[in-house]
Amino acid sequence: MNERELTPDGPENRSLDPVTDPERWEGLVARINQAAAPMLERRRPASLWRTLSTWQRPVAWGSAGLVAAAALALLLLPPVASDATTE
Repeated sequence: MNERELTPDGPENRSLDPVTDPERWEGLVARINQAAAPMLERRRPASLWRTLSTWQRPVAWGSAGLVAAAALALLLLPPVASDATTE
């Protein structure tokens, strides 16, 4: 490396300066954001509504199963004799 490349205004530092080519810089930022979007989406903290929506289908199936089990139990149990006498 020569003396010029080690200075703050050397060639390797000028290529990263957003003032020299703003369009290139904005394109670089846009490509980085686009590439990072899936990872950022996975890392985003879940909101309360998002968490509840992921539980909606399992809770609905569980509730339907409980209702079906209760209905089956009522149908299979023998009728209880009433103690009341008719006049």
